[in-house]
This record gives sequence, C-alpha cells and structure tokens, in this order.
Amino acid sequence: MALPIVIYDPTQQDEHSKVRGVGRYVQLLKLYFNNAWQFTGDVQQADKKSLFIQPFFNPIGPSQKTKPKGVKNIAIIHDLIPLTYPLYFPLGLRAKWSLYWNKQHIKRFDLVVTDSLESKKDIVSYFKIDERRVHVVYPTVLPIYLPHLDTIQGHRHPFHKQNDQTVFEFSPLNIDAFLPESVKQQTQAFIVYVGDATWNKNLPTLARAIKMANVPCVFVGNVFSKMQKLAAVKPHPWQKSLLEFTKLAESDKRFIFPGYVSDVELMALYKYARANILISHNEGFGFSFIEAGYMSTPSILSNIPIFHETAGNAALFVNQLDPKNIANAIIQLFYDAVSREKMSIEAFDRAQQYNPNNFINRWNTVISALGS
Repeated sequence: MALPIVIYDPTQQDEHSKVRGVGRYVQLLKLYFNNAWQFTGDVQQADKKSLFIQPFFNPIGPSQKTKPKGVKNIAIIHDLIPLTYPLYFPLGLRAKWSLYWNKQHIKRFDLVVTDSLESKKDIVSYFKIDERRVHVVYPTVLPIYLPHLDTIQGHRHPFHKQNDQTVFEFSPLNIDAFLPESVKQQTQAFIVYVGDATWNKNLPTLARAIKMANVPCVFVGNVFSKMQKLAAVKPHPWQKSLLEFTKLAESDKRFIFPGYVSDVELMALYKYARANILISHNEGFGFSFIEAGYMSTPSILSNIPIFHETAGNAALFVNQLDPKNIANAIIQLFYDAVSREKMSIEAFDRAQQYNPNNFINRWNTVISALGS
C-alpha cells in the first residue's frame, strides 16, 4: 500500500514566506499535486506513517536534531550559495552551530531533490552524500503562463511565418490592463529584473550597466520596498551590496520599484518588457528565465554554467563583471527589434522544456524511487 505523501507548507504559518522562493515552489507543488498530496503548516502534526517532504531544507537555518517526520523522507535544497561564497555570506555563531547539526541531519533523509545539475554537484560535494540520493527536478511555471494556442490550423507553436511576417497563433493579452500603475506612469518601454537582492544577484553592477545604457528597468521583489529603511541603519554583511545598489539607484528615474505585484501583474511585466535580465554571480536555477520565456520575452544572462544549463543557447550571455558589456546587451535587445524577435522565439522554445507535465512526471519518478 502506497504511503500518504505529506509536505510541510511554511506559508500557512509565515505570511512572509509566500513572497520568498520557498513560497513560490510550494505554490507550484500545491497547484500540481493538491489532489494527491497533503499539505500541513504544523510539522508536529504530520503523519509519521507517511512520505514526508521538507520543501526548504536550510543548512544554516534552525538546527534540526530530531529524526525526519515520516517513514520515508525527502529534503528539497534549492542551492548552497551562502556556503559557496562565505566571504560574502559570513555566518554567525548560531548559523555555524546550526550548520554543524544540519550536516548530520541531511544524511537521515532518504533522498534530496534540487533544482539543477549545478546545485546537485554542490550538494554532493559539500555534504559528501551519494550522488544517487540527489535527484534533479527542474521547476516549472504557474498555469497562467501557459499559452492558449489557436489549434484550428493545426499549429502547436505560438509563432509562424506568413508572407515573411511573424504571425501570432494566440490572442494577445491586453497587458495594459494588468500593468502596475506605477510602471505605466513612468515609462512605456523597459527591461525587467525579478528576484532577491543578495550579493550573488550582482545588483550594483546591474545598476552601473543601466546607467550606461540609459534604459529604464523595473525591479520586482518585496525586498526593494525596504531599501529606504536599510539606508538609515548599519547593514548586515549580507546586505552590503543592496546598500550599494540603493545609493546608485537613489533619485534616478530609470530605476522603477513597483513594490509587491500579483502573479498577473508580474506576467504582464514580463510580457511588456523588452528583455528580462539576470546577471548573477551564481544561481540555483534562474527562475525568471523560464517565466519570461513563456511570455516570449528574451533574457540577458551571466555567462556562467548554471544559466547555460537552464537556457541552453536561448539567451544573450554577458560577462557579469563588465558593466559595459552588459549595457551593450541591454541596448541591443532594447532597440534592435529583429534581434529581440529572434531571441524571443528561441526563449519561448527553450522554456517549453520546463512545462508542468515534465515537472509532474519528474516528481512522480522521484516518489517511485522510494517505492511509495
């Protein structure tokens, strides 16, 4: 008899987690597995005769000295970036103590799931666990991103050529109706950044590139609503790059901060943007690439292994240490409609590899590997 599958849902107890990466991932699991899995906000109430999934195993979070909660257990680790770059993510005594215990605790899980092959390499190397116990499940997108194709003529692609012109196979969104007012009031053309503001995101370099390119950029992320408070206090070491970015962006109308946006507003921002940009030093996956790709929006990405894994050749790759190189890429996609259209189609095609069916099937394969 198959074990019931129980997953811890931190968003039931912590409102802030809904706007973090873990909240986004749990949202995907709920949407695609809600009829088959049980979601609980109280770990202590989890059925001990279950296959238990911890969706955010944080190696430097509160130490977990107890046994996992189910008969069989899966831990999800999205990346180990803070441990990979200790100079930029210094750990306090409490975090070091938690890390010590969690390195022991992770070995008690039957399997580990992560977002990419690059993250798998880091997990296997750092925790010294058998690579066969670490499975890669690439993330996917919310259902609202999926294209509604016109299949009357038998086409299964959102574009085709007709009289040497690109013809859309789906009804265009009325994106003006969904764009945040703060964006519409400031600009009609922009690039978009979606994500956090930790050191690995490389925001100071992005700010310098934006100034060189002289192009507006919309920054989506709850963290940007806290920038003014940060400027008034001594920053935590993890936030020094955000403080530097805040000073570079201050009173510059090319930097647009709409604050919290809904899923529909985010989708519209992707669709309206001339390019999505993510020039991180490192990532666990690069989520904004596939979301933008589903909206047929090209991306500018760092020329690093994780983004080649995620995007293949379907992006404009740049040296993330060179603001001028980044600025040139921004200018190319912002002003050159031909380059933008070509890259848009390539980005859409690549994004289809991360469709919900692949996400569901891969998770089912992981569950099957435990014999549940």
